[in-house]
Amino acid sequence: MIINGFKIHPELLEEADAERCVLNECLGACCTGGAWLDVAQLKTIVPHVEAIKLNLPADRRDPNAWFSAPESDEDSPAGVIVGTNVVGDSRRPDRTCCVFLRPDRLCALQVTSDQIGLEYPGLKPLFCALYPLQIHGDEIVIDHDTLQKLGGATCRRACARRQPLYRIFKEELLLLLAEEGYRELERLTGNA
Repeated sequence: MIINGFKIHPELLEEADAERCVLNECLGACCTGGAWLDVAQLKTIVPHVEAIKLNLPADRRDPNAWFSAPESDEDSPAGVIVGTNVVGDSRRPDRTCCVFLRPDRLCALQVTSDQIGLEYPGLKPLFCALYPLQIHGDEIVIDHDTLQKLGGATCRRACARRQPLYRIFKEELLLLLAEEGYRELERLTGNA
């Protein structure tokens, strides 16, 4: 199935006894290893450094400590990605978290985006906003590689209601497919 130029991996059509994760329960487990962003997106962050600093704890306000060295990546539009650095996670001993994950478990980039009126995902890296979905070439898939490294950050929790994974991750799919594309997905699966 192809929608808006993206192949939809069959796993996203499978059903699970699950619902979205709850941040207060997982404490941002998906932020354990930091996030990746395209170098073009890094350029959108730079003009807002001062506002971002105000949304971080004092010990994380040095922008020179926010990102790792660029790496090549064939799935990124510019062919190069940059990672956010990680720091010790005070709420989860013996774990790390993205430098932008605040002690209240909110993302400083997302908070800043909201403050300055940017539409979601705003300054938040697309790779991060899509998690646990990922784009491989032209296909939308569930990211199992990162999941293994994060010790179970599935972004879903058990529940008694069975539903397709694409519904659990509707917010992420809307970023890629837009409202019309998501409605097309539901129509094609017979769930419109």
